[in-house]
Amino acid sequence: MLTHYKNQSCEELIELLKGDEITFSVLFAILRRRCTDIFTDHENVILCYSNAPFPVWVWCKDMADTKAVELIGACIKDHFPFEKGHYHIMIEKLWQALKNDSYFENTYIDIDMLSYRLDNILPVDKIADGKIELADTTDIDIFAGFFHDFELEAEGIDHEMEYCREHMDEAIERNQLFAWRNEQNQLVAMTQNVKTDNFARLSAVYTAPEYRRKGYAYNLVHSLCKTAVQSGMTPILYADSSYGPSNECYKKIGFTLVDRLCHIRKYCK
Repeated sequence: MLTHYKNQSCEELIELLKGDEITFSVLFAILRRRCTDIFTDHENVILCYSNAPFPVWVWCKDMADTKAVELIGACIKDHFPFEKGHYHIMIEKLWQALKNDSYFENTYIDIDMLSYRLDNILPVDKIADGKIELADTTDIDIFAGFFHDFELEAEGIDHEMEYCREHMDEAIERNQLFAWRNEQNQLVAMTQNVKTDNFARLSAVYTAPEYRRKGYAYNLVHSLCKTAVQSGMTPILYADSSYGPSNECYKKIGFTLVDRLCHIRKYCK
């Protein structure tokens, strides 16, 4: 049986995720906030839907446990069906296990995300002009535009600009948003840096298209990682496996692959 939590946080479930702190680092954060729906057996299964238009996070401790996999499949069909626009994030092994159910036969991996960690930072091999800075609300419209375009490119989500401003404003208020400003005094790249427990999770790493391949994002991420490592924290992040430049950038900094997370969708009539 799965317990259902509606419109609330469920921080106690974080204990179940110990051992998966890096691959499911976003789920760690989500469970601390009020979510639309959370289903769990308090032992082996978590399904978490924060709110629209975001995916349902699906975690299973033991994928050899057929009853747990069946519970997940039934919960998806009953509460988060593909036909109602839901898609799901899980590791590939769980997806393969779910495909034993005919309902999942026409599902596919839409985005293959790689989770990385950094234990030993490498020296900078390309110095970019400009410098890193902590973002402030003076440039909120620029950052909102960056975030909008990042989400559209990475997730295919076309957020309203007001949502993007609110998201960036919250990150700025928490001192979690950093930018790179070039020598022409132009904001050219940004990333969020969220510190939780012993990890520094980088996300929304974005460079405006006209400024790409100049080393801006590389230097921005490297600078934040260097500070995190010096303070005893482990930098972590996700990257789309299909975008080679980002993955090469992170490897040059010293990131190593931990696991894969798959965005699962279904061909629906």
